[in-house]
Amino acid sequence: MATPKIKATYFLDEPTVRKLEELARKWETSISDVLSRLVNEGASDEEEAEVKRKLDALDQYQKSMSHLTPAEIEEWQRESYEIRHSWVNPWDKV
Repeated sequence: MATPKIKATYFLDEPTVRKLEELARKWETSISDVLSRLVNEGASDEEEAEVKRKLDALDQYQKSMSHLTPAEIEEWQRESYEIRHSWVNPWDKV
């Protein structure tokens, strides 16, 4: 199925337009396609950055727990289990 296209007008400075034209020639495509590719690439970069940020936070959290002894880990797991299972599920009341 074809993706609907929307015609739009943008005001860009001359150096930007020249770069777009250069990329269009290099990629053997239209300036519209270049813009579309760059916008979509930028969106995926932001998504990748968000995933990396979350994984870095997880790594930091795991490292912060590395000093615990096996007994302390067991105690932490037991307390976490009890807390999670003490939460009230709103669907249980239906």
